[in-house]
Amino acid sequence: MRITTIYAKTIADLARPKLLVGYFVPLVTFALFFAVGTSNNMLTEGAPLFQQEAELYTVSLFMAYTLGVGMPLQAVCSVFCALTIASESQRGTLRILLSKPIKRWQLYLGTFAGIVSYGLLMGIVGLLVSAVLLYSFADVEAAALGAGVFGSMVGSLAYGLFSITLVTAIGLALAVYTKDRLRTAVGGFVIPVLTFVFITVNLFDLDLYDDFALYLIDPNRHLANVLVFLHETVGAGLPAETQVFMATFAGVYEQPDSPMHVPETLAYSSDFPLVLSVVLLTAVTLVAFVVGLREFSRMDV
Repeated sequence: MRITTIYAKTIADLARPKLLVGYFVPLVTFALFFAVGTSNNMLTEGAPLFQQEAELYTVSLFMAYTLGVGMPLQAVCSVFCALTIASESQRGTLRILLSKPIKRWQLYLGTFAGIVSYGLLMGIVGLLVSAVLLYSFADVEAAALGAGVFGSMVGSLAYGLFSITLVTAIGLALAVYTKDRLRTAVGGFVIPVLTFVFITVNLFDLDLYDDFALYLIDPNRHLANVLVFLHETVGAGLPAETQVFMATFAGVYEQPDSPMHVPETLAYSSDFPLVLSVVLLTAVTLVAFVVGLREFSRMDV
């Protein structure tokens, strides 16, 4: 038995119709409401092409961050961690699997790679569904899709891969330590749940957020910093309209002095640099992966 066999087995275990329906039906429903609601507020009717592209870019990035490769995908990857090592350990089938001629690190790495790649595939589907729905309801020209929707996908997919890897590393480490499906899933839900909570805190209580330096423990802030960093590194950068959105929902940028006079580029928020968030979350991912692999190698099944 080789690592590719474990990889294929993991994907086969995760390709459950009920699980896919349970994920994509709510996702498409929320994406539909998002597309209808945001397209009604887009100032694109009769607007020049560059303005249509900027509006589409902002909305598509918003849908990617919150839906396509955002909190729902992070949550389902936590479930994947619970359905693999944690589930097999709880049922006792992990002992049978480890009796095969395969090293433990190969089993762990194959499972990890299977979850990440399958989650990324689901993220691609989610982004494409969001793009189709957005174009269906937005009053824009087809020429605006190139830079407005597909122009943001490279950066969004890079962010999706990053966040999936982070959640999977933490989730598998929890699976090894807890050996329990429920506790693994609940523990993995911490990141998407806290992300949603801190979006609300950032929107409605900025004094509390700043006074207690909550940005230090805010996964929404750190993940948004990573999103912006990756979009500016592998993508085409963010237009001013998108920067205002990221300032409002995550505090990545400083708010403009006047909403009627937005500069071409907003200043980054000075309290937590983008690169520091990237380094921090990368370190968390590596530590979680190494700790999980080390514990799995020693685990008594």
